[in-house]
Amino acid sequence: MSGFSGDPDAEATHALILAENALYAARQNLYTSTKSAAECDDCGDSIPEARRKAMPGVYQCIVCRSLFEKTMHKQKIKMLDRIL
Repeated sequence: MSGFSGDPDAEATHALILAENALYAARQNLYTSTKSAAECDDCGDSIPEARRKAMPGVYQCIVCRSLFEKTMHKQKIKMLDRIL
């Protein structure tokens, strides 16, 4: 038993939180051990020095990263819809 009293919504939410935490930890390790890119891997625009210092290991400009995160958010919602 998972400790969620059989509530499938709580179990799915908990599983998603665990997966997001694992991804966050992996990304933090990647960012801190990798040099930032001077140009965005997606569009080729330059990445400002302030962003590279704030996020070591960054490889996307702010615009491309925002689009990526919006896409990922939509995919998470679709995934949850399939689970629930």
